[in-house]
Amino acid sequence: MRGGRISAFGFTLIELLTVVAIIAIIAAMMMPVLSRARATADDTKCASNLRQIGMGILSYARDHDGSLPGRTSPDWTSQPHGILLGVYAYSWAGGNDPFGLQWWIASYLDVDKKNQWKTTQDVLMCPVYTRLIGPDLSKYPGYVLNPQVPSRNDTLMHQPFGYPDKLLRGSNLPMHDINPWKVTQLADIGDANGNGPSRIWMMKDADALDPLFKSTAYYGTLPKQMFHIDHRNALFFDFHVGKVDAQNAAE
Repeated sequence: MRGGRISAFGFTLIELLTVVAIIAIIAAMMMPVLSRARATADDTKCASNLRQIGMGILSYARDHDGSLPGRTSPDWTSQPHGILLGVYAYSWAGGNDPFGLQWWIASYLDVDKKNQWKTTQDVLMCPVYTRLIGPDLSKYPGYVLNPQVPSRNDTLMHQPFGYPDKLLRGSNLPMHDINPWKVTQLADIGDANGNGPSRIWMMKDADALDPLFKSTAYYGTLPKQMFHIDHRNALFFDFHVGKVDAQNAAE
């Protein structure tokens, strides 16, 4: 300023504060938009992962006489068989992990099951889960298989992918669940409310808010929030991908 006039190349303090305030307002207006965009992208990627896993399961069945993935056994004396929990972020123990679904369908997902010691595979994990848990994803599933599947043929709960341990399976599980089912058997899935394969989930997001996991050993390691605000993504037994909400996600 010279002779009381403001230089053409300068700004007053008020002008600078005004500009800063305008930028702050614009940023505040953009944050919800950016957050929604990121949430939508995460939701889309998660659903795509489940869709690819479903295709991997069907491809495996096509190449294995129609059977779902999992090691078979003639009786309880041979171990292991079936699948323990679901889909993990990676294969471990040099790929010798027959209890995880990813071990069986790795070749159909272009995942290396033999050389992935604690190496995250994006297709096996919701992107929100990966961000919340961090780089050390331990040995817990990001997507979990349904452990209580109803059948129209009886009043018992089933595990179509088999179960690897007699001591852990529980007394209420039928003996024929020792081995994975055939894909054709999935048509028998149904409950007393008329829900069939298209309404009963096969696999879904795993978080600590879901009562399904409260009694599990890995409950404390799961994220304490739902990944997609008001729903969990799920692969259903007719192999479509949809949403289950917080109220019925564990049913």
